[in-house]
This record gives sequence, C-alpha cells and structure tokens, in this order.
Amino acid sequence: MKAVGTPSDAAVRGLVGSLGWIVFGDNGGGDRIPVDLTPGPRGHAGRIIMLDHEQDVGGNLLADSLTDLVSNGLGEGRRGPRGDQPPAVARVNIGGLSSVEAAAHPELEVLSIGV
Repeated sequence: MKAVGTPSDAAVRGLVGSLGWIVFGDNGGGDRIPVDLTPGPRGHAGRIIMLDHEQDVGGNLLADSLTDLVSNGLGEGRRGPRGDQPPAVARVNIGGLSSVEAAAHPELEVLSIGV
C-alpha cells in the first residue's frame, strides 16, 4: 500500500529489497544490517545500512563503510534512524531489554513484553 520511489538526494534507494543489499548482521530486534551495493543517487557502494523490519521500503544509513563501522562504531550523531533519541518501540524479553524500567522514557510509543 505504498509507492516505491527514490528521491534525487537519497543516499539509500527506496526499494522493497535489493540483491545488492548483502546482509551480514542484525541488531537482535529483527532489523537487518547489510552492505549497500545498490546505493541511491547521493550514496556510494559499500555503505552500511539498516533495514528496519517495521518499514516496508528502503533503509537507514549507519556508516560510510564496514571499516568505518568497525573502527568508529555508530559514532557521534549516527545512532540509527532516530539520531540520539531513544527508540519509540522497546521490547522487554530474553533477547531485548531486561526490565520495563530500562525501556521507559518520554518518547516511548510501543512497549512489547514477552518471554
């Protein structure tokens, strides 16, 4: 139910999927982390992106390269798609956060509590 398109200033293509997204990791919450070999018009091959399992189209830029990600981590101002803000969705379970208190913050919109 969404139109797929890539703006002319996008670093990551607005695609549902791409053979050029080579997944090498995940964040433990269902999001995949690939090397992007099919970048958008303002991107370049080899950047590291995150494919959010809650989004239908595109990805979010994490690092300029795998070397950059390993050497510098997410770095200042590159903490994922929402910048320095804590996530709007939190999961308290064996694979996520350990308590509701750890998940609680003013920007929290969705809290999932499981086993």
